[in-house]
Amino acid sequence: MAEMTRWGENVYRDEEAAWQEYPRPQMQRENWQCLNGMWDYAVSGQEVETMPEAEGKIRVPFCIESALSGVKRPLQPEEKLWYRRTFSLPQEWEGRRILLHFGAVDWRAQVFVNGTKVTEHCGGYTPFFADITDALQAGDNELVVAVTDPTDAKAQPRGKQSLDPQIIFYTAVSGIWQTVWMEPVPGRYVTGMEIIPDLKSQGIDLQVKVSDDAHVPVSVEICDEEGEMLLCQECLSMENVFCRIPQMHPWTPETPYLYTLRVSFAEAEDNEDSVISYFAMRTVEISQGKNGTPLITLNGKPYFQIGLLDQGYWPDGLYTCPSEEAMEEELRAVKELGFNMLRKHVKVEPARWYYLCDRLGILVWQDMVSGGKPLATLEQMMALGKDMALDLGTWDDEEESYRLIVRDAADRENFERELAEMIEALKRFPCICVWVLFNESWGQFDSTRLTEVIRALDPTRPVDANSGWIDQGSGDIRSYHTYAPTIALPPEAGDEAGDGRAWAISECGGFTYTVPGHEWKKVEFGYTRSGSLEEYRTAYRTFMEQEVPKIRDHGGSAVIYTQLTDVEGEMNGLFTYDRAVRKVEERFL
Repeated sequence: MAEMTRWGENVYRDEEAAWQEYPRPQMQRENWQCLNGMWDYAVSGQEVETMPEAEGKIRVPFCIESALSGVKRPLQPEEKLWYRRTFSLPQEWEGRRILLHFGAVDWRAQVFVNGTKVTEHCGGYTPFFADITDALQAGDNELVVAVTDPTDAKAQPRGKQSLDPQIIFYTAVSGIWQTVWMEPVPGRYVTGMEIIPDLKSQGIDLQVKVSDDAHVPVSVEICDEEGEMLLCQECLSMENVFCRIPQMHPWTPETPYLYTLRVSFAEAEDNEDSVISYFAMRTVEISQGKNGTPLITLNGKPYFQIGLLDQGYWPDGLYTCPSEEAMEEELRAVKELGFNMLRKHVKVEPARWYYLCDRLGILVWQDMVSGGKPLATLEQMMALGKDMALDLGTWDDEEESYRLIVRDAADRENFERELAEMIEALKRFPCICVWVLFNESWGQFDSTRLTEVIRALDPTRPVDANSGWIDQGSGDIRSYHTYAPTIALPPEAGDEAGDGRAWAISECGGFTYTVPGHEWKKVEFGYTRSGSLEEYRTAYRTFMEQEVPKIRDHGGSAVIYTQLTDVEGEMNGLFTYDRAVRKVEERFL
């Protein structure tokens, strides 16, 4: 298999072509500057405090381990990765505050402007920014970023990254892997919006947030998909206001209707700000079906979700898709195959991925990125009881229980902080319909308590506390993993009473076929191997026609097939890892 996808080849040829799209679709400003492209880089020991002489160039925003970075080398736990570039500000930005944004840097980052540390951030999947105004100088400015990343040498949230990738664990990702950019703002500026749809009242509850939490007059304009003005009203920032939407159009995967929202204020001539956002009218809840079975509902009606596990790895960019064109083409293919949902598996994508799901009509189950480790032995699992309960706060020796899953106090704190940051960053995307707290037993701890933490952060979506097994009885969904060639129905199937939670098959399938010439490594992992492409297609067709309907017919709310693409040595995708071959053509719903 070629190392570069067809999109990656285009990016590699053009040094400044990588990810020039506006990185924050839900809060756009007219003026901004992209800092992606070729930076100087160096690698040193962690004890080094200033950037050494550059070793060469690295392409931002691709991690150092990726081919598209131009470096393609692993970052070891004892090393520090350095980035450097210069920039200058447009003359028209004079007199404004300057914000420097990072989409994501894996894992711990320190940021310096002209030798002054302006911010640091710990966590590989969430955005952060700094006001760099006071560190700037006339003319050229120097930006330096220092990164360390233990990957799986520690128990930090890292998903499937491994320093020794094999089977279901993949190449590590370190450093800058999402867009770096700047924008000018006035002294007081809009920092965000809380938008809660209310379908019964046919409107939204809106709160506009500003940088100093002041109550200032704000103008709100809402337009339909055709750009026609629906309403224009004034309110005060930091206060809740209801905006009624005339001729409301609910959002569904079949009709992904999006409204445009513009917020602006001009308290004084030198303190103007204006941002553009969007929203959708949709609700996701657990409700009783006709026979009393708890079901996941969309806009008040049962909606059966048929989805794919999506791990978001690419052979040339690893965590970073080579281009938005590639990203959109893949999401359109998901729709063409008849799927209405993706489970984003132990990874967080850039904001533009969720925007495309909003626009194209794809529901998303969003995993929190896992850390820690599974329980080491079957005996340890059995010691926890028949349900493998991990409500660790009930154990006599709490610290010993945490050590079983390699979760010390610092790591538990990191996990909870990164969980909160993820929800804050993503909760305004309409496509997200379920939060997935833990995958199986991977570093699982305090599931019941953390479910309530999620509900406090976002009360508008159901929570799948434990996808697969090690269920605590918490959350809104009881989800199961069962693999090819058949689906084992859970005890809840056909049980009208149940335990008040909806149920779903959150991983299933996993037919394996390696397309010659499109294998990543000379290894092959999957659940049920096929000897030919025709055999693979027959197995997939039979599974989708005979097994998947059983879930819907027995009261299940969702089914998630494993998986969208091959990933490195895991060969159970509907597409090859390089996205060059689509293994199936049939559409099922």
